[in-house]
Amino acid sequence: MESQYYDIGQLASGDAVIVSLSGGAATVHLVDSENFANFKNGANYNYSGGWTDQSSLQLTVPHPGWWHVIVDFGEYRGIVKSHVLVRPGWRN
Repeated sequence: MESQYYDIGQLASGDAVIVSLSGGAATVHLVDSENFANFKNGANYNYSGGWTDQSSLQLTVPHPGWWHVIVDFGEYRGIVKSHVLVRPGWRN
């Protein structure tokens, strides 16, 4: 699995994380530090997000903490490019 990781830091509940994709689809996971460690260790983990073929995906931070974004390129590895933007206090 080829993935890209973003350490996006301390965020508050309700902050928006916008993941932009170009070149194809990907699986996008927003995880807190505990779940990121579980992911890295091959253990079960909880996340927000999932597979998307949209050029932009907005995820809302469910609780305060240190956050990470995992972008799994799957069959599109080497083709898809990703970018992450955080909007503090942004509401849908």
